[in-house]
Amino acid sequence: MKFWQIENLCLESALEQIELASSTLLSLLEKNGITDSDLVFTLRLVLHEALSNAIIHGNQEDKNKKVFLRLMLNEDRIVLEVEDEGNGFNYEERQRDEEVDLLHDGGRGLIILESLLDELVFKDNGKRVIMTKYLNRGK
Repeated sequence: MKFWQIENLCLESALEQIELASSTLLSLLEKNGITDSDLVFTLRLVLHEALSNAIIHGNQEDKNKKVFLRLMLNEDRIVLEVEDEGNGFNYEERQRDEEVDLLHDGGRGLIILESLLDELVFKDNGKRVIMTKYLNRGK
């Protein structure tokens, strides 16, 4: 049987809140003996990217809107779920229509998430992203 450890945070739509979320993630990883520096870096990067997108693009930095974060960890995976109160977006359409210019700001976030995660799912019209990374604990 798999037991989940779950941390929930309700964040203000301010980029400064990302540090609180990152600290919570690090604490969860440390108390469970997850110290692989590459994995920790990857998880912090995807969390930062998803929260930035939720705050800037989803909630448009509206201080009256919240971002909800759920961190879920068991013996074989970690799931990071980020939800905003914005209007959402069509992930499939964005993926199909957007040609990314790597030399200019913007447009790389989804590419980063797709390349670093084992699973990436968008729900609720793009307002909720569920990111999964499998753990290789000694396997």
